[in-house]
Amino acid sequence: MSYALSVACLLAYAAGVHWNRIRGRRPVTLWQIVAFVAGLVALAAALSGPVDALADASFVAHMGQHIVLLMLAPPLLLLGDPLRLALSASPRRVARRLARILRSTLVHWLTAPLVAWLVFVAAIWTVHLSPLYEAALQNEAVHAGEHGLLLGAALLFWYPLVGMGPTLHPFGYLARLLYLLLATPQNAFLGLAIYQARHVLYAHYLVTPNPFHVSALADQEAAGELMWIAGSLVMFVALLLVAADWARNDARLAVRVDARLEGVSP
Repeated sequence: MSYALSVACLLAYAAGVHWNRIRGRRPVTLWQIVAFVAGLVALAAALSGPVDALADASFVAHMGQHIVLLMLAPPLLLLGDPLRLALSASPRRVARRLARILRSTLVHWLTAPLVAWLVFVAAIWTVHLSPLYEAALQNEAVHAGEHGLLLGAALLFWYPLVGMGPTLHPFGYLARLLYLLLATPQNAFLGLAIYQARHVLYAHYLVTPNPFHVSALADQEAAGELMWIAGSLVMFVALLLVAADWARNDARLAVRVDARLEGVSP
């Protein structure tokens, strides 16, 4: 994502917050704004400037980009609740069109948790262990498409977990935990497969000078470790957050039940 596109997204979000407040709709909280901005900053930092230059010559740097696209930026962006903001801040005609799109059969199908999970897993395995990865290193348009595929798949994956915005698929806490538990081994197995490969998977790194002055195979092993460890760590943190949110929700429900019981007691 270029800096210009990041700034454009930030300005659009700020305009949405402004019009949402003017129209007296449910306010966007400070932490939601911070989360959305952090997601944009993470994308801009990973996909532009020196990091992007390093990614062209180093597998581990490229894997770092993918970790941001898959694990870090999507949940932060979704925590900013951009869909609800777009619906509430847009003119009525635009909001109606957007609502029709969100209720369409295609969106209903894509946002189903099972489909979102399968798309996410298929994307990470296909990108890293198919000719698509080598093609992306040779062609900027393919590279941009690869990043778009990973980001899109990750947004679908994290959408039912974050629980922000309109959805046609109720997703309970137990289902969220199972969803994450089944996804966690995918990152670990992929990272392990890359780490244990005894030959360089992508010829591009054999002919490109490594910026960290290590062999292509050592760089590949580090990339596998990064996917294995960082990916598993993010999933573990997500599991803890879902479990904590479940506990808080149960505590709130218990307080409400106690209050009702006190209200009807003689």
